[in-house]
Amino acid sequence: MVSLLRNNQTPGNAQRQKGGMRDHLLERRHIQVELRQIKKTIMDIKCITFDKQAQDALPEEIKAKMKADRKKAIMDRQLKEMDALNKKQNQNEKRNKI
Repeated sequence: MVSLLRNNQTPGNAQRQKGGMRDHLLERRHIQVELRQIKKTIMDIKCITFDKQAQDALPEEIKAKMKADRKKAIMDRQLKEMDALNKKQNQNEKRNKI
């Protein structure tokens, strides 16, 4: 009891602080359990790219949108590559003129 009465605390305050610590530890434990559950859920999520059954289970409109997005990404990449090539050619032409 003496150890709980540090810093001029009354027995009631010391008991409340001790209970507060217990509540804090319980809350911390609860948070740790929730984090473990979240991590487990994240680890259970599979990448659809490598899961043929998941790909086949998608609705047709989603498949069509994914296909269109892939085509757009390919076209955007090719456009960037062409722009970079044109820029390089223009720089080479300027050097050759000088």
